[in-house]
Amino acid sequence: MFKRPKSHYGTGKNSLKLKEIAPDKHINKPDIDNLIKFVMDALNGIYWHDDSQIFSVEASKFYGDVPLTEVTIIY
Repeated sequence: MFKRPKSHYGTGKNSLKLKEIAPDKHINKPDIDNLIKFVMDALNGIYWHDDSQIFSVEASKFYGDVPLTEVTIIY
């Protein structure tokens, strides 16, 4: 999840309210394939021997209040 930019929120007394037009999906850089590669490489030698062992990936980029990366491994 990516932290929302200030432009997604109102101004003045509405500065904590999300605009109705604020998107949920993050469609800007970084590209999702680069994010996937970073996570797979980071887990080499920690969870698997090599990321060549991975045969399926499901990934999404969203906005949220707290930026985070969540990885679920099913084997």
